Formats: sequence, structure tokens, C-alpha cells
Amino acid sequence: MRAGSLCLFLALAALPLASVAAARPSDDPFARAEQALVSAYNAVRQAEDAGADISPALTELNDAASSLALAQALYREGRSAEAVEAADRTSTLASKVTEDASWLRERATAKAAELLTLALIEWAAIVSATVLLGHLAWGWFARWYHSRLLGMVVAEAGQDEP
Repeated sequence: MRAGSLCLFLALAALPLASVAAARPSDDPFARAEQALVSAYNAVRQAEDAGADISPALTELNDAASSLALAQALYREGRSAEAVEAADRTSTLASKVTEDASWLRERATAKAAELLTLALIEWAAIVSATVLLGHLAWGWFARWYHSRLLGMVVAEAGQDEP
């Protein structure tokens, strides 16, 4: 299973009470935690698209999703204070994942830019070497051809060679 698919599965598995969260006011810690988890998932996905190694971010995202699942379970059991604490912990973990994923994306983008720069320098060196060697080869060929042409003996028409 690809890392992106795993991350999507974890994000969707951690959001079973979306309808309950929609019924709560926007300052609700559960809604903030769910929104933070969605933002973290999107940041990890963008980092993966940039070519970053997102393994550590996936582990942290899984921890955040587990924390949200725990918060929702505590809320269903009627332990509101513990549920709010777990939801706040989810928001904190998801914010950290978002920051880490953004850093990973920036690092991967910088590495790709560096590789592109090196490839362009290599290409320029190869093209320059090819042009220079072609010019030198043409100069050698021109001198060789002209010396051979000038060294030829002109035979007059109608005379037999001895």
C-alpha cells in the first residue's frame, strides 16, 4: 500500500463522527482537531508529491489520528474533560505534523532544484566540449585535406602515366 493511501486511510478512519462535529460550534476542540488533522494530511500529501521521505510524518500523523479516535471514544463514554484534553493533544500533534511536512516539502523541493542546477551545468559542459572537439576535429580535417589536395600531382589530359 502506498504511503499516501495509508495516510488517507488513517485520516478517514479517524473521522467517523464528522456529523457530530458539524453539529457543535466552530470553537469546539473536536472540530479544531479534525480540521488540524485534515490540514496535516494535506501537508503530508504535498510533501510526498514533492518527493520527500514522509515516513516520520506518517508515524506522527498516525499518532494524531489515534489521539482523535481516543478523544471521540472518551466523548461517547461521557468523559468530556478527558475527551477535550485528547482533542487538544490531537490539534497539537497535527500542527506539528503540518510543520514537519512543510519542512520536508521545502527540503525536497530545494534538493530537486539543486539536482536540476547540477544537471544543467553538466549539460552545458557536455555541449561545450562537443562544440570544442568538433571545431578541433574540423580544423584537423581541413588541414589534412588541403595538404593532401595541394600535394597531388596534376596529370594532363591525354598523357599516359609512366
